[in-house]
Amino acid sequence: MKEIIVHQVDITHYRLVELCQLADQAKPFYQWVEKNAKKITGSHKELNEIMMSATRDEMASIIYACYAEPEEKRPLLFDGIGRVYPHPKACFYFFAWMIRDAPQQRLAPLISRWKKEVMHIYLLGILWGLYRT
Repeated sequence: MKEIIVHQVDITHYRLVELCQLADQAKPFYQWVEKNAKKITGSHKELNEIMMSATRDEMASIIYACYAEPEEKRPLLFDGIGRVYPHPKACFYFFAWMIRDAPQQRLAPLISRWKKEVMHIYLLGILWGLYRT
């Protein structure tokens, strides 16, 4: 790669070529989610437009469709060094990256607490119903 010198400082990003290749590898995953989103919403818009205008129920359906896809039809998503993410983690990261960068550090603690709260609410609701009968 040719050096990029600005004001006598080398600002060359040597990993940029690798990162671009990894981004290109994510394209099938993006296109797959976009195809599902179009099918679910009946829209012909691009994924970003669909996600910005989708109802909460449509978004839930789009996300659920990602997680529920049969294994043989699942595209792959790769981490920064080219390792394949397990499918549930790929779905989480794909949607989380659209919300916030570095989702593992910023969103995972919130989501894990939320899951616990939802489970507690769900279980309390069941127990409440059982104790009342």
